[in-house]
Amino acid sequence: MILYFLRHASAGEHFASPKKDEKRALDKEGIEQCGYIGRALTALATQVDVIVSSPLKRCTQTAKRVVKPFGLDIVKVEGLKDLNIGDLSGAKKTDQTHAIVHDCIAHPEKPFPGGESLDAFEIRTDAALHDIFREREEIGSGVTLIAGHGHTMHAAELWISRNETPFDAGPNFDLAATLRFVYRDGRWSAF
Repeated sequence: MILYFLRHASAGEHFASPKKDEKRALDKEGIEQCGYIGRALTALATQVDVIVSSPLKRCTQTAKRVVKPFGLDIVKVEGLKDLNIGDLSGAKKTDQTHAIVHDCIAHPEKPFPGGESLDAFEIRTDAALHDIFREREEIGSGVTLIAGHGHTMHAAELWISRNETPFDAGPNFDLAATLRFVYRDGRWSAF
């Protein structure tokens, strides 16, 4: 089984409102980035069997553009949504926003104002990744591309490292970054 994790392409600046941010689309640079990734997968003769995506617009757009040559439908998974940090637009200054974020990071059980805690995000993402993995394992291997967010990719790295096989992978998940994991003989490896 091969899993590719693809961070969504460039989608401009975050919106303070979580509802508006969920609908944030790819920008011009993001559309170009999708073309690069799609052509790279094609050039490497990668055969993707299924694509799974966060339901947020920037992820589904990335997934559609990257896998267009494969002619696959996208399976949207709610559990792959980005970390919900709530609406921080009420913070008067950037310093206040940073203080809120740092406090919630220091205390992962503490929810962001109007959002979820890091612990809740990790539990939600772990469950989604576990379900995807088990379903793909039952089908019998194959190549799965998972389109998500930077937080989702970090959660995936943690999930895989906790599930039987340690590996040395500490990438910086830039826009449209791709990370490949291979599960063979009961062991994970990262490339």
